Amino acid sequence: AALCAEAIGIMTEALRLTTDYLKQRKQFGVPLAKFQTLTHRAADMYVALELASSMSLYATMAIADGVIDPTIASRAKLAVGRAAHQIGQEAIQMHGGIGMTAEYPVGHYVSRLVAIEHTLGASDDHLRVLAGGVSHYSMVNVTE
Repeated sequence: AALCAEAIGIMTEALRLTTDYLKQRKQFGVPLAKFQTLTHRAADMYVALELASSMSLYATMAIADGVIDPTIASRAKLAVGRAAHQIGQEAIQMHGGIGMTAEYPVGHYVSRLVAIEHTLGASDDHLRVLAGGVSHYSMVNVTE
């Protein structure tokens, strides 16, 4: 839950930096934020962040209620990992080359998101855990 919360903070800042950059940087005499495709991509980043934030909050609230459930942890880690991958990629892509320079924080944020992704199991690992548990539910019948 703590790693998920840290990732949410990092993604929030990466999204803020990206939207600020789109408002300031000009191409063809107009700010990048005026290009509809880039605006839609930033909106997709926001949606991914909100979903991940909700899952992180869900995991945190479960712990606060004394519920230690590995399934909840896997769900949160999967949602946050997928959002981190999407937001990190988009932030770097929309910043262009400056996003990976040592002077600009987006590259550092993405590096930390990758480290968080691989700590305590990557998204694929948690997806396998969740998929393996599907057959335990009575409404699902898995046959080979």
